[in-house]
Amino acid sequence: MSAITPQALRVEGELQAFYTHQQYVLTFSTTSVDVWRAGPGHGRLNHAARLAEVVECPPYGLDPIIDTERGIIVIADRNRSRRPRIPLLLVFGLADGKLIHKIELFGTLAEKPLRYTDGRVLVAVEEEGNKAPPDGLTTVLLYDVAGDGSRLGSITLPKRLRAREQSRLNTNGGILLPVRLLPNGDVIVTSSEAYNRKMEVLRYRAANLSSFPEPDASIELVTSSEDFERIHPTCSGLLDEHTLLMAVYEADDDQLPKDDACQTAIYAIDTESMSIRWRSAYVGGMVTDVRYIAALDAVVAVGTHDNGTQEEPDPFAFVLALDPATGTQGQVGTIKHHARNGTVQYCGLAGEADSLTIAVVFSDASTWVGSLQESLETGSATGTWLCIAESFTGGRKVDAAGVAGRTAIFSARDNSTDSSEAHFFGLE
Repeated sequence: MSAITPQALRVEGELQAFYTHQQYVLTFSTTSVDVWRAGPGHGRLNHAARLAEVVECPPYGLDPIIDTERGIIVIADRNRSRRPRIPLLLVFGLADGKLIHKIELFGTLAEKPLRYTDGRVLVAVEEEGNKAPPDGLTTVLLYDVAGDGSRLGSITLPKRLRAREQSRLNTNGGILLPVRLLPNGDVIVTSSEAYNRKMEVLRYRAANLSSFPEPDASIELVTSSEDFERIHPTCSGLLDEHTLLMAVYEADDDQLPKDDACQTAIYAIDTESMSIRWRSAYVGGMVTDVRYIAALDAVVAVGTHDNGTQEEPDPFAFVLALDPATGTQGQVGTIKHHARNGTVQYCGLAGEADSLTIAVVFSDASTWVGSLQESLETGSATGTWLCIAESFTGGRKVDAAGVAGRTAIFSARDNSTDSSEAHFFGLE
């Protein structure tokens, strides 16, 4: 096990949160929002820009979008400190931090993930947010953020499902969850219902989005067990132009999410015929990333099984490979904490497609890194532990982690001062 000492990331003000994408890190503090870029050497982060306006840290689940090809950053802003208090979509330049668009929304942000493709973004809002459902409607809006900032369309629940607005606040996954903006402009959303075994997958055609359309096709997914009363997607990817990969999580809401009380399957859905091409075998825990990797000709998924109890913790991350033609699952590689007392704070893939690395960061900052290709070839997770010097960690616990390029970044909370500090180190 290699011992390393991370470097401090000097953020102005008090750190609130950070987000990573490819080689970039976006930090939010009480006084500024800053862009950092991983340098050509391992374990380096260089300051690239400061956004022209201070923006409140986004709520959980509304991660900003960083588009390196078009050079823009998209942030959903609750705008609680300025009047009129209407939510905004803010678009900044990635290179210089200048404000490009300030787009006024309506209602309140639904705190569902932004979905982005080729300069267009889907954002969910709840109309009449100051009223309890069903007085307001959940609406998914489509905007051209890389162009003129115009609204291109809107989506609401189909009339046959509109009664679900009444249970909006109790529904895991959301009664109207944007899943994917397809390359042809079509939109895929899902609709779950509180304490219900069924989930609708809905397709809205691009040509109809300007007029609050009804979906033109849908399919229904049902939990594999009668005991499961929660079903919703956790992430998605594309197998090809017309095939959606979607990780679907199921759980028993009456039990802790441990052992066989929660599981995930990967679905390959033909978005033209709206039919299921294949469904993988179930894996325990939650998948956080699924994608097709052409260099390996495999569908790869990573996730966490951070379950168990305080007395009997059972934290580990996993990586699995699926046959892209059939969904047949190979061996699942698991990465467990070497002392069994650290929760998983991050599990993801880093690097280029032909040399991807699996990175797992635990709550004591212990980090495992390994070659994805080698792990798939051997059928087990093969890698190296990087141990953060004990003199650094002390009693602090990692509360967030990520990877930019070949550099890992994490924030550690000091309970005595109730503040977090960001640090980074190289993965090699």
